[in-house]
Amino acid sequence: MDDLPTGADDLESGRKLQEQLVSLLRGAGMELHKWSASNPLLLPDSMCKDKDLSYSSSTETKTLGLLWKPHPDSFVFKISSMTSNCDSLIVTKKSVISTIARIFDPLGLIGPVITKAKILLQSLWQLKLDWNDPLPSNLVSYWKSRIDALESINCLNIPVIVYKISQSELSYMTFLKRLTVLHFTYDELIQVDKFLLGFFTPNQR
Repeated sequence: MDDLPTGADDLESGRKLQEQLVSLLRGAGMELHKWSASNPLLLPDSMCKDKDLSYSSSTETKTLGLLWKPHPDSFVFKISSMTSNCDSLIVTKKSVISTIARIFDPLGLIGPVITKAKILLQSLWQLKLDWNDPLPSNLVSYWKSRIDALESINCLNIPVIVYKISQSELSYMTFLKRLTVLHFTYDELIQVDKFLLGFFTPNQR
């Protein structure tokens, strides 16, 4: 079993969801062992405690590869240092792929950054380089210039925002730009006297 990332529009809905999850799993003979929430009212001091459950108010938690900070309710990234592969005397296709593979972004939040790295990979395949072949000097220079951009991902803090809305409309758009095809899915959220652009997910090809 793995963790379940989910949410609710308000506190009451969150409490109901919490109770339903515990009840559902117990009905199948399974116990829910941990719970993390951005709202402190969903943690044990404000609800009926269950000795079989553990609650977390830690600074961050990881679920299905996503790193989430309950406070202030945001997605973050933690990528180990990439300079070891970059500072080696010989930069190879294998070392570049190994570095890029450390980045996991299932929601497409950092799609533009990853796309540039994938374009470099495409160039390496077109050159028909073997895994341990050194990169041409121009690509080595480009790759080293990209390392700073990749490591700056650790500074990102992407808030999770929940709006109370009257209606929404899901839209899908496609753009063709040079070496990439960009697909965007976004939600148009309508509040009273307000128009908001909701969360969108890019997909690059």
